[in-house]
Amino acid sequence: MSFCVKCGRDCEESLNGLCIDCWLDGRKLTSLPHHIDVKVCTNCGEFDCGGRWVAKTWDQAATDAAVDALAVLRDAEIVDVDAEWENQDPYVFVVRVFAKCSVMGYPAEDESSTIVRIKNTVCTRCSRQLGSYYEAILQIRTGTKELSEEMREETLAFVEGSVARQAANNRSLFITKMEIVKGGVDVYLSSMSLGKSLARELSDIYCAETNESPKLVGQTSDGQDMYRITYLVRLPAYHVGDVVLHDGRYCKLLRVSGSGGRVLDLLNFRESAVRKADMPDLKVHEAAGKLREAAVISTGDGEIQVMHPDNYSTVDLRVPEGYEAGETVKVTTIDDVLYLVPRALICPCTQYHPAFRKSTEHICITIVLHYTMASCTVRMSDRDKALMESYAAFYGVTLSEFIRQSVLEKLEDEFDIRCADEAYSEYLEDPEIVPFKDVKKRYGL
Repeated sequence: MSFCVKCGRDCEESLNGLCIDCWLDGRKLTSLPHHIDVKVCTNCGEFDCGGRWVAKTWDQAATDAAVDALAVLRDAEIVDVDAEWENQDPYVFVVRVFAKCSVMGYPAEDESSTIVRIKNTVCTRCSRQLGSYYEAILQIRTGTKELSEEMREETLAFVEGSVARQAANNRSLFITKMEIVKGGVDVYLSSMSLGKSLARELSDIYCAETNESPKLVGQTSDGQDMYRITYLVRLPAYHVGDVVLHDGRYCKLLRVSGSGGRVLDLLNFRESAVRKADMPDLKVHEAAGKLREAAVISTGDGEIQVMHPDNYSTVDLRVPEGYEAGETVKVTTIDDVLYLVPRALICPCTQYHPAFRKSTEHICITIVLHYTMASCTVRMSDRDKALMESYAAFYGVTLSEFIRQSVLEKLEDEFDIRCADEAYSEYLEDPEIVPFKDVKKRYGL
């Protein structure tokens, strides 16, 4: 037990010989500087918050700056704050901060005010963007002489979307400019890492060839060499949906990825995988955009009758099992013979599963498994559905077909990994190595 040297009252706890009431009497617990300067970028409108540029409203930026600058006495602790602001003019705010404090467990309140001045400037990102700054060039070319307008728009849309997603976490990433040049398009980028990631993504999506070449452009202030890197992405002549020649058979190209592709044989309607090493050997027979439509006259078991688009004669075409033809179908001519180019199949879901009927958070999707009417139900959120639909539209397939192909490719990868593990286990048990030339001799290769 101690006593207060000012009022003489006994007290259990004291600060500098004073009871809590005497210590708080007339004492200012918090303080703010006379004024605070906050920088705003005149180009993007974002505010400088401790070295980070953040999008805020002007009043929010002013109040946040005042709260962040609030100082408190050593023996006090801030529990909660609130702020009010008032405009003196469009660039000057008077902010009052109300603080709830704790002094040795006793509640106390205090109020401070300051002037927040908004100062115009240009952030580093906008300064570079307005000054046409770039560190890398992404050159998009094709195996043919000219990059088609459709492919140019498709690849540029992908590049813009990818940059936007990456810039959400790193605002220093941006596209400086795009130039349409002879044979393709050049995209000027703010970062080497951005150019490298885009080249890799385009290579994975289109199974494209990539190359990079650095160029010395000067030196930094500390004497380090400064380079700009050009990333070349050469797109193949084929595209998803084209009719291609693979191993002497005419197929529809279903999907292309960094590991290869998948094709559908137009004779037996069987899918098969194409290794990445074999992708350059694909020859385009007819582009997807040039496929003709034939009017469907009648349908039967395993075949349909269509009107030939050239001579208007009736032609019988084989169709995959479970195929549902519309009023028209896509066809191609191979050696004067008409062949069906089947579209992706969808088995419509006519009724939600009872467990999902009352759900507003999830949707029901029916997936066609190969070319039969077997189906399964996938439960997912609306956000996941929108994301998958955007990717499916990018690949030019339906959502059902996109999910089916992704699952099959995942299973194929898992099977390959399991086979490799089993082969390695057998090797560990019996580490006998047979030279390749002996294998060729044994099997007559």
